[in-house]
Amino acid sequence: MHLKDFAVARVNYEAMVALNYDLAPAHFNLGLLAAARGDLEEARRRYGLALAADPAFVPAKQALAKLK
Repeated sequence: MHLKDFAVARVNYEAMVALNYDLAPAHFNLGLLAAARGDLEEARRRYGLALAADPAFVPAKQALAKLK
């Protein structure tokens, strides 16, 4: 993400989800990507999935609160 290659970042985060690896950060980052392209429903969904994976994941809580 910090290289601004969002297409590659998305593929990598989706792979993390498929592998059930580090789910909260993966879903959170997919939410950030969705929000950046204006898809707020997908961003909400991804932040919710991040919180389902780790209810204490503060970045997802904060991002979700900003969308409401």
